[in-house]
Amino acid sequence: ENRRQSDQIQVTNESNEEIQRNLSQKLRTALTDLGPTFVKVGQQLSIRPDLVSPIVLYELQRLCDAVPPFDDAVAMRVLAEELSLGQRQREDDHGNDNGCNQDAREDFTPEA
Repeated sequence: ENRRQSDQIQVTNESNEEIQRNLSQKLRTALTDLGPTFVKVGQQLSIRPDLVSPIVLYELQRLCDAVPPFDDAVAMRVLAEELSLGQRQREDDHGNDNGCNQDAREDFTPEA
């Protein structure tokens, strides 16, 4: 009887590890699909053993080693949009800048 319970517990533990492994892989894939910001979040979690299990840590550490590249044009467009939005927000918060930063904004605008 005890041996059978022990076997059941071992099977359950193996099943739990397999479930964690599968969910961790799905988490890594989802973070990758969501883009660079979420990849960075996953990379930060990958060094926090106090927050996630070793199985999750292992999978998230793969984000540090093997992140698929993305097009430079996409990166520049995102940077331009973010910098432009940030500049507009500062102007809204602090009033008009009288065109002082217009040249800087134009430098970051992607060419069509």
